[in-house]
Amino acid sequence: MRWWYAFEEASSKGSNRNAGSKARQDINLILDDMGVTRINVFDTLAEGDSSMLARLKKHRSIANHWLQSLQALESGDGLILQVPCINHTIYIGKVIKDLKRRGVKIVIIIHDLDSLRGMLRDDVSMVHKRRIAVEEKPLLEGADAIISHNAFMSKALVDSYGISRDKIVDLEIFDYLCPDSAGSHGSSPHQGSVAVAGNLSPHKAGYLYDLPPSVSFSLYGVGLDQDRISSLQNVSYKGSFPPDELPNILGESFGLVWDGPSATTCEGAFGAYLRINNPHKTSLYLSAGIPVITWNEAAMARFLSDERAGIAVSSLEQIHKELVTMTPDGYAELHSNAQAISKRLRGGYYTRTAVTKACQIAGGN
Repeated sequence: MRWWYAFEEASSKGSNRNAGSKARQDINLILDDMGVTRINVFDTLAEGDSSMLARLKKHRSIANHWLQSLQALESGDGLILQVPCINHTIYIGKVIKDLKRRGVKIVIIIHDLDSLRGMLRDDVSMVHKRRIAVEEKPLLEGADAIISHNAFMSKALVDSYGISRDKIVDLEIFDYLCPDSAGSHGSSPHQGSVAVAGNLSPHKAGYLYDLPPSVSFSLYGVGLDQDRISSLQNVSYKGSFPPDELPNILGESFGLVWDGPSATTCEGAFGAYLRINNPHKTSLYLSAGIPVITWNEAAMARFLSDERAGIAVSSLEQIHKELVTMTPDGYAELHSNAQAISKRLRGGYYTRTAVTKACQIAGGN
């Protein structure tokens, strides 16, 4: 059985210090190394007119582009798709039906469930929400196997979409490819240092502007309103760095995974999404070899507990107590386990394992 994967070119817009596309790029590299054949699917159509008719024409053109790009696939072949697709189209169902008609097996790797993430947000228009639903449903229903983030997202797929649990594989955590020199960092827990990396904008991370004064925080990323934190003695901004370099730079005791407007709990659309997704920043911290602090209701809290590579708190105020009561031996265990996970993340272990299982499931259908 020949396996292929759709290689989509991420947008060049924006800063190379935004880690938004790294997970997708890492999976591309891992699939290359596994010997999966790449099929290029590039959308080269200009933006042009933004009218409804023009947008529909573009959606049709992108669907035709997908169909043309995938003509090499034959009955018995397998195709791996990362979703949401970069070259998105409301006519993706037509592409999936064509592949199924030709006897092609389909494996889906989920980066985000936009129908759950986007539907919770007030700033997403109803038009956009409808488009998400139209695009996502045929991808999920047409897949012969699906790689989900974790058991919580898998349950959502079963409960909300009627997907059979037998064709879902749990990734557990996203890999984070980086040089072998990474994974040797992490300072003493008695310094009370906590790194926060990612999108630091008030819209995405409003909690940053209400951090507890008893803990030392180092911020890395883009979008920070520096005027609002300039008076906080316990918060320092370290700048933004390319995602491949950041694991070698982090030197704090812990990395924080939190979301939403509040430091008391993770709330709102971003907070709710933490209950089912694998935030990529969790992988960033662990690839650097430092343990993670997260919300106790987050999906990743179970992974960190099972691996003994972090701690879960119900509010950011609890971090201080956790740090001051942690023994050197207690931290050493967390740090050692984070180092072990770091080696797996940097080698693509979780993706390789999940893809192998998913392809076996799809091939057996």
